[in-house]
Amino acid sequence: MSFRVAAIASSLALTLSAMGWQEQNPPTQNPPTQNPPTPQVTPGTPQPVPQVIPAGPKPKLTLSATSWDFGTAIYGDSPTYTLTLKNEGDADLTGLKVRGSCSCTVPQLKTDMLKPGESTEVSVTFNTKKKQGDISTMVTINSNDPVQPTAYFKVSGNVSKIVAFEPAMVKFQATEPTAELSATVKMINKYNEPMKPEFASINSDTFDVSLKEIEAGQVYEVVVKAKNPLPYGPTNATAKFKTGIARMAEAELNVSADIKARVTAVPAVVWLDDRTDTVQRRNVRVQYFGEDANFAVTEVKSADPALVVVEAKPIIRHNAVAKPAGAATVGQAETANVPLMLSVESPKKLPKEGVKVICKTNDPKFPELEVLVTTDKSQLLRGMGFRGGTTAAAGPAPAKPGTPTNPSQEESLRRLRELSERMKAQQQVTPGETPTEPAKPQSDEKQNP
Repeated sequence: MSFRVAAIASSLALTLSAMGWQEQNPPTQNPPTQNPPTPQVTPGTPQPVPQVIPAGPKPKLTLSATSWDFGTAIYGDSPTYTLTLKNEGDADLTGLKVRGSCSCTVPQLKTDMLKPGESTEVSVTFNTKKKQGDISTMVTINSNDPVQPTAYFKVSGNVSKIVAFEPAMVKFQATEPTAELSATVKMINKYNEPMKPEFASINSDTFDVSLKEIEAGQVYEVVVKAKNPLPYGPTNATAKFKTGIARMAEAELNVSADIKARVTAVPAVVWLDDRTDTVQRRNVRVQYFGEDANFAVTEVKSADPALVVVEAKPIIRHNAVAKPAGAATVGQAETANVPLMLSVESPKKLPKEGVKVICKTNDPKFPELEVLVTTDKSQLLRGMGFRGGTTAAAGPAPAKPGTPTNPSQEESLRRLRELSERMKAQQQVTPGETPTEPAKPQSDEKQNP
């Protein structure tokens, strides 16, 4: 028996050996080749075009650095960095262009073409008078490099002001034009030279500004008061101060006031393009700035439900309203709002006078609001700034014919009159004279923080 088992084992070993099997070194077997899955392509979806790099000699742009952190600079400094561009390819690098992502970063290029092996320098200067605080900006370099047609150079750092306001701005909010509004801001010297500040001017007669010394040459107190009665709507202004420091001779403080009706609809005029013949949906909010925890919108209806359908969503109440960081915010903020969804079947079908949406509330002073849905741009212009509701029957006596019943309308019409007067002034110019530039409105971008 043992002989027969040994013979079978020997025969099996010879068979396996003939097949190329070895116990010590088994052959490495590659897994079966699998074709990659075919990606699913949705019909009509544009597919990315693979980048085609031309054959033959090519230019290649390289940068000596991809970023520059200038550390901490002081207002008025001009930190500068020299960036080297080189063509490491074997063809001409042409079309070189550099530009900064903002006016604070000024790159200067010496040439727009580099032959193979040549290099040039780009002087990058940061203007610290344009931006303060933490800085992050970019310089873009374009060329005919087929692999990298656009390269980027990042600029970062921190610019310290010589004179700073803490908080950085003043923002008043109220629902009554007679509200008593006042804010205090510190004017702080952060330079090694004593400050001798003086209030210079403010470009609005809505505010009073006073200055008081706290620590001679270092810390001063700025008090801003709003004058009554305040105009409805937003008012923006810039208070200017002389610092007595040559390096930063003037410092500016942004001041704003926004007087709203206690109950408002935003927007009060919904404009739609009459060339559109499809269903259009728009969001409107009924805002509440009062202190009644039971405020509610009791009814919302469309004057023509066949054309404009309105849906009121649940009220949103704010237990704690966040105030803007870095601002001395004084006054009443929004405490609740009711979102509305307006659906218009076809703007083409709207009548010329539009369709009104009526919102009724339980506020005694503003029991009813109107939102106008229209395709008439002139109605949109007339409604600019109009956010408040109509006065309650028990309120002030009706206004005379032709007089707006809502203060926000008065503000809107005042702005339109100013715009009209400026346009007339531009037109009334004697031939050969240069027209005088009209005064900028208070809502100038620089004044609006």
